[in-house]
Amino acid sequence: MSSGNLHAPALVPHSVRFFEGSRLKKLIAALALLCLMFIGLSPAQADAKYVPTQKTLTDAVGRAVLLSDIQKGEIEAVVKDNPNAEKFICTGIRLVGTSDRMNLVVRKRAKEACDYAKELNPKLSTWYQSKTTKARSYNGRVLLVLKTPGN
Repeated sequence: MSSGNLHAPALVPHSVRFFEGSRLKKLIAALALLCLMFIGLSPAQADAKYVPTQKTLTDAVGRAVLLSDIQKGEIEAVVKDNPNAEKFICTGIRLVGTSDRMNLVVRKRAKEACDYAKELNPKLSTWYQSKTTKARSYNGRVLLVLKTPGN
């Protein structure tokens, strides 16, 4: 009688053991990628049709939410320089670990920036959000990302 091992390696064909664990996952991933390539898609194709442009607005004073004249000028320049842009994403940035109040402040700043861009170009699809960072130089600022269709 055996030592209780019901699944002795000799009873499992080598070809079945080949497709265990990570090898099976790799095989499935490779087959999925080949299928995507075969039908003419690539995983990054959705983003490849847009060319991004980034601009970080000048820092706001304290907890100010409304745009300064300098920030309005920066948004005007970005919108003017990218007349074919379709998407305009505004991200309010705050330091990791800051208060919920600061999260609201940077989110409101981002909303103000997107609203102003939409006034300048009503065809823009706008989106605003807030995110955290560990880089102190970005704390309280708004990052603008414009996406223009690529040719």
